Amino acid sequence: MGHSYSRLIFFLLLGGCPKPTDPPADPAPTPKLAVLDAAPTPTPTLPPPRGNIEVRLLGKPGAFQIANMGDVVELSREVIVERNGDGGTALTLQLIDTCGAQDAGTCVSIPARATFTPVAWTGTSCDSQCPRPCRANVYLGPGTFRFVVRSCDGRRHWESAWFSLPAAKL
Repeated sequence: MGHSYSRLIFFLLLGGCPKPTDPPADPAPTPKLAVLDAAPTPTPTLPPPRGNIEVRLLGKPGAFQIANMGDVVELSREVIVERNGDGGTALTLQLIDTCGAQDAGTCVSIPARATFTPVAWTGTSCDSQCPRPCRANVYLGPGTFRFVVRSCDGRRHWESAWFSLPAAKL
């Protein structure tokens, strides 16, 4: 018994037990509650950002407007007219605001927070915006179409809503 008692005294002299003034030791961390057998919440798939451009349809079929809600942007002067159901381009227009413009360039600059209203599409295949002599000018109605505008570098594009072109020529 003497031998065990001397070991205890030696242990206590070396500081084996905490003193009452010592802070209590950190308890073991309590595990956080987790829901078991729960399916992970899927991350929603978001559509690509639309950017700062909106292609707005105006009252008359073939009339549209480019609205820039951000900083200055450079757009390709070429506008694609897509026909629903054909899966491709029906024809191309130009982002011009008057007829008779000579060499308007390949791009147009739309100022910050501004709109640009190009000459409307007539619904025809040849003199599609401005009158000019054409041998194979064809009216493309009736049909459903939309306009597609691209950035000057071709990396981004913006589409209008689909619209109907009537059977009778505009």
